[in-house]
Amino acid sequence: MFEWLFPGWSNPFAMVVFVSLRILLNAALTGLTARSAGRRSPLTLLVGAGTLVSAVMVVLLLRPGGLGYTASFVEFALQLVIVALAGYAVLSTDSKRRRVTTATTIVGALALLLFSVPIYGEAFVAP
Repeated sequence: MFEWLFPGWSNPFAMVVFVSLRILLNAALTGLTARSAGRRSPLTLLVGAGTLVSAVMVVLLLRPGGLGYTASFVEFALQLVIVALAGYAVLSTDSKRRRVTTATTIVGALALLLFSVPIYGEAFVAP
């Protein structure tokens, strides 16, 4: 069903789920940053732009003929920057509930980031 999006993968549906979860968690971090720092804050703009660039890069990295091995390091670093900026923005607020929600979202985002290591390895090193 999703072979057109991720050709060459044994389970393209799993790749769609993985990419969707990454984008969803990054969007949640962007929303939490916007609620903490303000919608027009430069910090929110950075996290939002990082989320958009990361989403495009992940899809292009996992498609054959897309971005290369070096770009996977850039995307990995970009994901760490998104997590760090969102964590900083929410840490500066007084809302305990928002801090717990952000901490949970950050743990999920970092877990998916760890899963991206073997996925990128399969995409670039294994073939």
